[in-house]
Order: sequence, then C-alpha cells, then structure tokens
Amino acid sequence: MFILQSMNLGLRFLLEICALVALGYWGFHIGSGNMMKIILGATKQFN
Repeated sequence: MFILQSMNLGLRFLLEICALVALGYWGFHIGSGNMMKIILGATKQFN
C-alpha cells in the first residue's frame, strides 16, 4: 500500500508541475508586450 501511495503522490506532483508549466507558457505567449508577457507568464498560474 505504501508503494501505491508514493506513486500516487509522485504522479500528482508531476501533474501539478506540468499544469504550472503549461499555464506559464500560455501566459507568456498571450501577452503583446515584453513586460506583459513576463507578468502573465509569472502570475497566471496563481489565478
């Protein structure tokens, strides 16, 4: 049971990291100016 719980925790962690990367990528590419790209890329995942 411990192995399954550890695998589940690792998978959840990887999925969260992938979601943060995807939202950061989206935020960086949606902005029109350089400053807006940085702001959206860095903060969009917190919304």
